[in-house]
Amino acid sequence: MDELIARNSAVAAQAVPLAKALAEVYFLDRYPGFDLDDPDWPALRLRLQEVSELLEAVKARVTAKT
Repeated sequence: MDELIARNSAVAAQAVPLAKALAEVYFLDRYPGFDLDDPDWPALRLRLQEVSELLEAVKARVTAKT
């Protein structure tokens, strides 16, 4: 995430919010005491869709350069 920002990457705007959201989910699931609530499955499904869209954007950029 930091490297995308430093390089002023076009995918940074899409990747940064997604990385922050996934880091929060990871933290809450990883450390005891923060796991009192059930996971927000609709939000996690949305994150999965966002990851898929980001992957497609990255693949399009890589494919265009090769």
